[in-house]
Amino acid sequence: MLKACYNCIVMREFSLHILDIVQNSAKASASSVIIEISEGAEDKLFSFAITDDGAGMNRDRLEFVRARVASAVKPEVDLGADGRGRGLGLWMLGQYCTRCGGHLEIISEAGAGTCIRASLPTDSPNRLPMGDIGATLRLLRHMHPAIEVTYITKGDNRALANI
Repeated sequence: MLKACYNCIVMREFSLHILDIVQNSAKASASSVIIEISEGAEDKLFSFAITDDGAGMNRDRLEFVRARVASAVKPEVDLGADGRGRGLGLWMLGQYCTRCGGHLEIISEAGAGTCIRASLPTDSPNRLPMGDIGATLRLLRHMHPAIEVTYITKGDNRALANI
């Protein structure tokens, strides 16, 4: 669930971070998104990657986004031409990864898509529950029927779902 807290939003489930990142992919005109989740008992890491084939970012935009995500201070909301706020979702995900003792990586190239990748310790006391990933995937399918979303889990719970 999302919880309003004065002038910020707190993600209470990891699946909401997934929803936010795929929304970014949709805004970048992606036709395909691959969500990979891996949890290893041996390496004690929870890892994820969300890769799209959208517009990607040029070098200047990518460095701007990386700097915003790395900032410890909440960035100002960037209002787009439609008046809707942008720029907090990746920052919140970056803060979450840092609080858990992990890291976030953003890889992108103009015209070639974007990959958001991270890993964090499975035993972090700050780790969020996954939430209802099935409902999140169904919502994404409903909101963006033209995007092929592939969800892959690896590790202790092996499953493959293509919605």
